[in-house]
Amino acid sequence: MSIDAAAATVLLERLEAEGAVKRTILELFRASDAEDWDAVRTCLCDDFSMSVSAKVSQDAAAVGAEAIRGAQMMITVLQKLAEKWHSIGIKNVMHILGEIRVQVFGHQALADACHVSYLCRSEDSSPRSIAGYRGNYRLRREDQGWKLVFAETPRMWAQGEPY
Repeated sequence: MSIDAAAATVLLERLEAEGAVKRTILELFRASDAEDWDAVRTCLCDDFSMSVSAKVSQDAAAVGAEAIRGAQMMITVLQKLAEKWHSIGIKNVMHILGEIRVQVFGHQALADACHVSYLCRSEDSSPRSIAGYRGNYRLRREDQGWKLVFAETPRMWAQGEPY
């Protein structure tokens, strides 16, 4: 079976877009874990929003947020969560993502991935809290690359509580 040049170009563009979407999602979690708020910002559209029906609503409520609307508000919630966690002895947060499935539709994309979140008191301690989530994401291609427009990450299970 052979593929013509036009079909090969379309396939290559789709694969490149899927890879870029995956890298954006991975960078969001890496930057969040590292508390690199400037890098988090590069992953979010200005009009980013996050479902507050997800587990993050518990986290948002813990720091006084009722809804997450806008990239800056998301960063503020993450900063306040980090401060709260540090105040109760949690020193490290780590997200481990499973397979990220992506569908690209021109300049829009949908993605989903499961991830596990570990909250630890120190580098050598066992986790205080472990939880599993199923993330659903909507992204948009902008001049600077792929960015998240919407996220929903309902908690599927948990062991231990960070609060």
